Amino acid sequence: MKHDKFQKFRIGASDIARLIAVGYDPDAAGCVRTEAIPMGSDGIYRAYICPDNVHEVEIPDYYHLVAAFSGWARIYDDTEKTADFRADTISIYRAGDMGIIVKLHNADLEKTHIKF
Repeated sequence: MKHDKFQKFRIGASDIARLIAVGYDPDAAGCVRTEAIPMGSDGIYRAYICPDNVHEVEIPDYYHLVAAFSGWARIYDDTEKTADFRADTISIYRAGDMGIIVKLHNADLEKTHIKF
C-alpha cells in the first residue's frame, strides 16, 4: 500500500529545523540511541504513520532511512515529547524539506500515542 494512503499526523514543531528520535537499539551502547532528524526548515511537521499490520507499506525511492529502532521509539520537538511508538521495528524515513514517514512493523497500536 502506498504511504500516502495512510493518515498524516502532526509530529512536532521546531525553531531549529530538527526533531529528536530516541529509541531502543540492541546494538547501541546502553541499548538506547538518540538520533537528530534534520528538517529542511523551521516549522510544524507532519508525518505519515504507516503500520504494516494489515498491508505492506511501499516507501518511495526518494525517501531515505534516517533512524530505525526495535520495540519502542519516541519523538521530541523543541519543547516536548510528541509521539511514542511501539512496534517490533520502527523505521523513520525523510525526503525533501518536510517529508516524514514512520513505518511501524507489527505495531502495538494500543500503546502507540501521538500528541495532537
